[in-house]
Amino acid sequence: MINLIEINNLKKKFYLSNDQELLIFNNLNFSITKNSITSIVGPSGCGKSTLLNILGLLDSKFEGKYIFEGKTINTFNNNQLSTIRNKKVGFIHQFFHLIPELSVLENVILPGLINSNKISEITEEACRLLDSFGIINKKT
Repeated sequence: MINLIEINNLKKKFYLSNDQELLIFNNLNFSITKNSITSIVGPSGCGKSTLLNILGLLDSKFEGKYIFEGKTINTFNNNQLSTIRNKKVGFIHQFFHLIPELSVLENVILPGLINSNKISEITEEACRLLDSFGIINKKT
């Protein structure tokens, strides 16, 4: 299997207002293969959202090695990270904040329109995604 994501020796800490360190992860290692389903579970405050922000390329202030599709992203600049986020990464949040005036399909299509004018290709991909998640019947 090909790894989509590989994390090696991830260390993440926050600095509190009293100059104390709060260590969230220390020496975290794992990989996620392409076409797999992965869950991140744990009690409130254990670092789930922090990890998702790192995996989603929203937080780059960590130690360790992050390999995405075979490329070490630690050295990528903000433009490169933005391109990957736009083309390769998506989140469905607990509070998903869809645009209520748009249909489900239009909400899924919207990010693709930012860098492309190929509406038919974007619509086809959006329908494929909705179908793969079993919600194609909710597209309108």
